Order: sequence, then C-alpha cells, then structure tokens
Amino acid sequence: MGKLTHNPPGTPLPEGHPFKGGTIILGMKRPDLSVKDSTTPESSAKGMPAAARALESAVQKMLRGAEAEGSPVSIPLAEHKLFESNLEELRQVIEFNEEADRRRLLAVIPSLLESADFRKDLEANLGDRAPKIISDIESGKETEGENRDLLFDAANAAFRSNAHNVLSLGWDGGFPGMSGAAWVSELEGVFFVTSSDYEAEGPFDTLDEALTCECFGTVTESPELDSETLPLEQLLEIAHGVVDWENEGDIWINSRRFVTQGEELVEETPE
Repeated sequence: MGKLTHNPPGTPLPEGHPFKGGTIILGMKRPDLSVKDSTTPESSAKGMPAAARALESAVQKMLRGAEAEGSPVSIPLAEHKLFESNLEELRQVIEFNEEADRRRLLAVIPSLLESADFRKDLEANLGDRAPKIISDIESGKETEGENRDLLFDAANAAFRSNAHNVLSLGWDGGFPGMSGAAWVSELEGVFFVTSSDYEAEGPFDTLDEALTCECFGTVTESPELDSETLPLEQLLEIAHGVVDWENEGDIWINSRRFVTQGEELVEETPE
C-alpha cells in the first residue's frame, strides 16, 4: 500500500495515472477517519433527497478509497458537474432545515417568556432592541430582518442558560471518537435535544416527541441513562431502545446496572 500524502490545491497527477488529463484534484486534507467529527453527525442523511444522499455516499466512498490506496482525493471531470449540482442541492437542504428550525423556535418564544429568568436573559441578549422586539412578540407581530436573526440567537442562548436537564444518555465505544452523549432539556414545556454526535433537534411540545430522536432508538456501546426527574419505569422504557439485546448487553441507569433477561431489563444484584 502506498504512503498516504496530503496534496495542496493545484497538485498535478503523476504521469501514467489513469485519470491524468481528466481529473480535478480537490486540494484539501484527507480527514482523520479514525476520529468522528461531532459537528457532522452520521444521522444527517435522514430526510435528505436522493441526490443529497448520493452525494454523501459518494464522498464517503471517495475518502475510503483514498485511505486504502494512498491516492489523492480526486473526481473525474465527467462527474464534476454532477458533484457540483448535488452539492448545491445539499446546501439548499441545509438552508431549508435551518429555516424550519428558526421558525419552530420563534413560534415557542411566547411560551418561554412565561419564565421570568428566560425573559430577563432574553432582554439582556437583545440589548437596546429588546423593548421593540418583545412588544412585537407579545402583540403577535412577526419579527423580521436583522431583528429576527438577533432574536433567534438571543432566544437560543437564553434557553440554554435556563433550561433544566431532564435526561442524559451517554455511551462509550472504548475507542477515540466513539464516545458521546445526548441531553434532553426543558423549559416551560418546551423540549430540546442536544448531543455531542447528533444535530440539535427541537423544539418539541412533549418529552415523548423528543424521545423520537434517532439517538434514543440506536443501540449504543456501554450506555448510561441519568435523570433526577423521570421515574425508573420510564427510564427502563427508554433503555429498551439503546441496549444491545442481541449480545446480552447491559445499561447503567442512575448508577445502577441492569442486564438483559429475556425481553426484560433486570437490575443486577450483588452476589
């Protein structure tokens, strides 16, 4: 296997290379595939159109090939236009999802204003524009333009500062980049899910809706659940979605170990 190298922009292919004369080299470093980037979760394919999923698959295949062969990351010219077209569609999907997230958060701000602490922090974050923006919200007027962007960022920060942690899920794969966590936070009946490995999701109107997020339905290595507010019965129901049943896995719930026994989770008793 050849030595892996990182080629800067404009590096020509060597003479005799099968793609010589018909290739554009993407002048970028090959990412470290042994480390998971928490800012680009693998769950991103959910809800993507076929072209965007194809792009994601193609890029991953390219990177794996470069890893195996020690070759520069490259794309034949004949495929370049398709790549650019798919990349643009992926950008549009991201922009659409971001706008949808903004609309959902802005829609629940009246409920969040019931919290005196949230209101106080929101006013501080909005600065001199606070009276006008909050007055518009409470009178049902839509916030637009720069004020809308400011409100979104200010509300996000105020929620993070005042929300209560309802539930945390952790996992440890035993290797670098294979450990992570997800958290469910709540304020005035509004729920958000944040994670080290998945995109933030929300707002949700109920905890049950928040628990439909992918992280709570994916088998994880060495899972742990912690909550100071949810009853054990409910935590056991949540645990069913993350425990490795096929390999007789276990889970720690509030520092108590539970093991699989048939179709049930049973607390381990000291011998």
